[in-house]
Amino acid sequence: KYLAGNARSIRLPRTPGCTTGFNVFDASRGLGVVTAGHCENALIYAPTNTRLDYQDEKALGNYDVQWNKQRVTQSSTPEQQKNTIDLMNGPMPSMDITSTTPSTDYTIGEHVCKSGIITGYNCGDVVDMNHLEIFGPNNEVGSYIEVHNANNEEMNVKGDSGGPVFGNNAAYGVIHGRPKKNKPDHNDLLFMPIERFSILGVSVLTEPFEITSIPDASGPNGVVPITVISREFPDSQ
Repeated sequence: KYLAGNARSIRLPRTPGCTTGFNVFDASRGLGVVTAGHCENALIYAPTNTRLDYQDEKALGNYDVQWNKQRVTQSSTPEQQKNTIDLMNGPMPSMDITSTTPSTDYTIGEHVCKSGIITGYNCGDVVDMNHLEIFGPNNEVGSYIEVHNANNEEMNVKGDSGGPVFGNNAAYGVIHGRPKKNKPDHNDLLFMPIERFSILGVSVLTEPFEITSIPDASGPNGVVPITVISREFPDSQ
């Protein structure tokens, strides 16, 4: 049993929900998962209706990330935490994440893939390292990495926010949104690069280690279904 990144979320009828990204840990080795910062801070472990513990977020300008821990109880049994993400309709059920790739290590043409609870798994090439979008209550401008699918497939919709962007067992970032509806690149993916996780003081789990303070909250097949109420999907409406 383990907490899996890119977990299968259960969506409330009035919301599109969100998708979890990567497993992370903080300086005290507290384990958790990340999703998009624009998602509400109300994650629920569906089988037992247990809320996860919101920790911190940054949802402004260049940053769109939050993280949550599993809720600690006295009766829990520690379980092995795996550095794994589940792939929605991907070429394999899951992928081990063994490294991170910051945006300083690649440029236009880099091939990456993503997984989201709604649109599933697809891939594309980086076409813009500095796509500017307004993201914030005071029209703050954020810079995100843009990815285009060769068949111009729709790479993400509401509900995919926060899902992992990855390649060759490396974490690249999390899904932010998409370009505005009136733009020709509206089907493209915008993601926040992995190095920006540091704003929250967390790092991506790239090797398994034994949990000593966080209980197992795994669902069927090693995934944690969650409910995430979304405040705003970064896409012009």
